[in-house]
Parts: sequence; structure tokens; C-alpha cells
Amino acid sequence: MKEAKFCPNCGAPAAQAPGPQAPQPTQAAPPVPPPPAAYQQAAPPPPPGAPIQPGPGMPPPAAPARAVKAKVQSTGAMVFGAVGALAMIVVAIGSALPWVTADFEIVSVSKNGLSGDGVITIVLGFLGLAFFAVGIAGKARWPFAVALAMSLLATAIAAWDTIDVSGGVGVSVGIGLILCLVAGIIGVVAAIGGVASPRTPA
Repeated sequence: MKEAKFCPNCGAPAAQAPGPQAPQPTQAAPPVPPPPAAYQQAAPPPPPGAPIQPGPGMPPPAAPARAVKAKVQSTGAMVFGAVGALAMIVVAIGSALPWVTADFEIVSVSKNGLSGDGVITIVLGFLGLAFFAVGIAGKARWPFAVALAMSLLATAIAAWDTIDVSGGVGVSVGIGLILCLVAGIIGVVAAIGGVASPRTPA
């Protein structure tokens, strides 16, 4: 038990000195909130042509779509197509004209192509005409390739019949067979030109 101490002058009890106090725990300073978005320094824009990097939580940017360039028909292909179409018309006409002519002392007898292989060449002529027309209207090469096949077949048939008729006695090659042969060759050249002509992008 502690003894009370009094003031020697007035007799009043003297104030006791406070005892040692336990140290108070120090508190950490509260975190400083980030500045508002308006005061945050914006990132510098990327240089021109650099890929844009997506931010956190954002989906990656889609790949840019490639522009498909359409092909434009060249003037050369149109010219070759027109020449080939006319050649196929001549093949069809020549198929109905005389292919063989026989001259006797009194009379001259002829035989048209429709009584023989002219039936095949007239069909080839119309088919070639149709594909040449498609080649002129469109921009693809395949119609000219098909027209080339038609022209080659018509030319081969006309050449075969020309050789066959030329070997006969007293007969000569008719005008229709000559037209089929010449026009077929022209159709072959025109079809090759149509396939080889460049197509310029739009």
C-alpha cells in the first residue's frame, strides 16, 4: 500500500505523478486513393500502322477483311470472243452447204454436209458459238477453253473429210467443207487468244 504524501506548507495531499503508461500501438496511414480518371495521364497514341493492343478484359481485334478484287474483261478477250463466235457461225453454215461435188460429162452432183459428218459439225458450231458468247459476257477463261475443244473437234472432222474427199476420183471438195475447215481453224486461234488474254482487276 502506497503512503499518501502531503504538502508541507498547506497540508494538502500532493498530486501523484502518473505511472508509466503502456505504449499505444501505432496505426498505419490510410491508403491514398488513386486520382480520378480525368486527371490520369493518358497513354500516348500508337504510331501509324502499328497494331492496336487490346486492353485487359477486351477481346483481341478481328483480322482485317481482305478486299476481293473483281476481274474486268479485257478488250483482247472480247475481240477474240467475237471472232470465234463468227467463226462458229460459219462452221454451222458450212455444215449445210455442199461438201462433195462430183462432175460428170453432162451433170454435176453435190452432197451437202448434213448427209454425213456435217450433222456433228453443225452441233459443234452452235455449241462453240454459245461458249464464245459466254466468254464475251463473263470474265472467266473456262468458256474459251470449252470453245477451244469445240473448235478443235470441228476442225478435225473437216480436215478428215477433206482428205477423204480429195483422194476420190472424179470428185472435189465442196465449198461447205472448205468453210468448215477454215472457220474451225480460226475458231481454234480465237479460243486460244481468249484463254491467254489477261484479266485486269477492277
